[in-house]
Amino acid sequence: MLKIVKPVAVCCTPIGHYALLVNPLYPLLIVPALLPASPYLAAVALATACAALGLAPLMEDPSTVRLLLVAVPLLAALPLARRRAVAADIPDDARLHHWRVGVARFLRPILLWAAGVAAATLLLRPVPVIEAVCWAGLYFLVGRALPKPPKRDWTWRGALGSAALFAVALAVSAALFETGARLLFGAPVPLADQAHPDRVRTLRPNSVGKYRFVTGRRTFEWRGFRVSSLGLRDREYGRKANDEYRILMLGDSFTFGYGLEPDQTISWCLQERLREQHWPKRMVVINGGVGGYTPGQSLSLLRELAPRLQPNLVILQLLLSNDIAETLTLARKHLKAHNETATQARMLMTFHQGPLLRAHQWLYSYSAAYRAFWLAEVPPYELIRALRHLRFYNAENLPRVEPSEDRPSSLEPSLIHWYPELAQGAAMLAADIREMHVFCLENDIDLVGFAVPAAQAVSPYWWKDTLGEKAEFYECGKDAAIGEEMLAESGIPYVPIMTPMCECAYVEFLYFPYDMHFTPLGADLVADELAKYLRYVAFPEKIAQ
Repeated sequence: MLKIVKPVAVCCTPIGHYALLVNPLYPLLIVPALLPASPYLAAVALATACAALGLAPLMEDPSTVRLLLVAVPLLAALPLARRRAVAADIPDDARLHHWRVGVARFLRPILLWAAGVAAATLLLRPVPVIEAVCWAGLYFLVGRALPKPPKRDWTWRGALGSAALFAVALAVSAALFETGARLLFGAPVPLADQAHPDRVRTLRPNSVGKYRFVTGRRTFEWRGFRVSSLGLRDREYGRKANDEYRILMLGDSFTFGYGLEPDQTISWCLQERLREQHWPKRMVVINGGVGGYTPGQSLSLLRELAPRLQPNLVILQLLLSNDIAETLTLARKHLKAHNETATQARMLMTFHQGPLLRAHQWLYSYSAAYRAFWLAEVPPYELIRALRHLRFYNAENLPRVEPSEDRPSSLEPSLIHWYPELAQGAAMLAADIREMHVFCLENDIDLVGFAVPAAQAVSPYWWKDTLGEKAEFYECGKDAAIGEEMLAESGIPYVPIMTPMCECAYVEFLYFPYDMHFTPLGADLVADELAKYLRYVAFPEKIAQ
């Protein structure tokens, strides 16, 4: 029994000492097993565990305790490795020798691989350097102390054959894995987003995309949409006819129509309203909304689309909470209250569009197995966030942002007292709006705007339920009012929609309760207000021409 326990106990010693990192009491459990096999190792385990129990409460820095716990077993293993303890002090019995060598040859590669893994942890920032070196050395010394398997004759032909066999096996395994993933989850749908040098990202032309729509506190569903050859969630548009009056709507996810079918979006409803008014020209309303877009990004999109679509009128939609936060990202700043996941995504997509992100997006788009690995729910920036843990990788462009205030991020612009970051973001946003107005004037394009209020602002019940006692620090509807003020200061006429929404008899049905985007009723109400404004206030003579 002693001859069997000794090799096993010696090879399991690193595992026992690794338990010291979890709880100093765990190694005490292996002392009885080590005592008959090796009193030397049993004494080391007992002394180290006792030292951990006694010193841990006295050490302010836990890393010092971990270093001590790892260094002591390593020093104890040095004479063990020199004496080749596994092969020594055992009678030269033929059967026992055969069994011992077989176990040693099995354990040797495992311990050497463990040494390599421990050495590889040097690449990770959270792992202390000295600790990783100690563990790698411990596994390496114990592994090298075990008998080597007999060497085989090496030839180029055999090496190439092994490499070819490995490549074929890897390709077959990947094909089987991909086939199984496609049978279980279906063919992958390519990402509709792609990087863009001016506006960070854009919709990929002629693609089919998906977005996550929140249906409950902890539930969501994936909804699909199609992208035209112009990179818009709309139908195809050819050359402009002489009898057409084209209106291009620009904005974020409210204009895009999160949670809505194509025939429920604001642009579609507005087109139906205008055609019911029997204008002399055929009214065409184009959906140019992209989720998360700011006026600055919408201006870049307008510069690209204007020569091809030749719009007569542009309708710019604002959502101050989104527009200020997104615009502030360009200055590498963020609001005190914000959605950490969304802000992290903006920062990474803005400042880190490298080859690794593109490779991840390609695999995520065309490999069902890769998408299944990420559970089809992990945003593309998650792989880039993992680079933060690499010790030798420059993490300057991988900022980690955390909210400093626990309050609703969608109501941040409605604070009564603004702080510097909020004011800076608003100033940058106002500059982008003015620049869009100048572009439209230079290209003889009329411009109208409207500001979407936060969902909580139109419903007294939602406002009270969201803010509670903090309501005294907010001004209801301030976000929409400031948005309209920005439009007016830039000389852009705007359509006030806050008052009609608050006066609606079904005000609590204008927004989805969890997603907080427009319901079909909310989109239809906004479209109706825009149609009335165009009919009776803005440009009726010009449209009629």
